Amino acid sequence: MTPQTKAIGEIDRLADTLRDFDIVDLSHTLEIGIPTFPTHPKYIIADYVSMDDVAEFKQLIMCDHSGTHIDSPSHFVPDPEDPRRISR
Repeated sequence: MTPQTKAIGEIDRLADTLRDFDIVDLSHTLEIGIPTFPTHPKYIIADYVSMDDVAEFKQLIMCDHSGTHIDSPSHFVPDPEDPRRISR
């Protein structure tokens, strides 16, 4: 069995498991004014002009806690050595 065949089998099993579930998108749209914790940086979109490039650019400035924070429980595990505290 090739790695690709194994991966396809795992994907099929996952699809079968999820077939009877409703998927709810809980993600927040990143936009100016999105709520942030008072001590955290705000979400900023700034125009970026390059004299050497005709393309239009935007510069995004945000905190790593901006938007949907899917690993928030890991920030509340008191023991720093507890593997549940690790987030990636």
